[in-house]
Amino acid sequence: MGNEVDAGMLWPRGQLTYGADSLGSWGRFTRLLKAAIRGVRGALGPGDSVRIMLQYSQGGSTPGTLWFFDHMDAYSVPYDLIGLSYYPWWHGTLADLTATLGTTAQRYGKDVMVVETSYPWRAGGNVLPAASAFGAR
Repeated sequence: MGNEVDAGMLWPRGQLTYGADSLGSWGRFTRLLKAAIRGVRGALGPGDSVRIMLQYSQGGSTPGTLWFFDHMDAYSVPYDLIGLSYYPWWHGTLADLTATLGTTAQRYGKDVMVVETSYPWRAGGNVLPAASAFGAR
């Protein structure tokens, strides 16, 4: 449901905020998410089925992934699959991704997959800033 929805969706109503309104924003966001899921399932014909995936943007971050999906469970959001984005330049090493995949699958008992990725194969252009901007990497 959506692409990398860990910042919310349908802003400003479904935007996730932090601080004093954090709980309120999670309530608004998860109500919208549940409504979207009901809409998808309600459109199915007899004998049709669909698996609902939620996608988190930082696949190399075990703490961030658990933070997001713990909230999904706390608010009883019904989903079937976990999708993660993984961009190694920004999200950590393959070891970080491997740890996140294993921990997430074990904790939530759901299939977990990398659904969005890219590798910075050249400096400059729209993929990666010039190497001099970051120093040696």
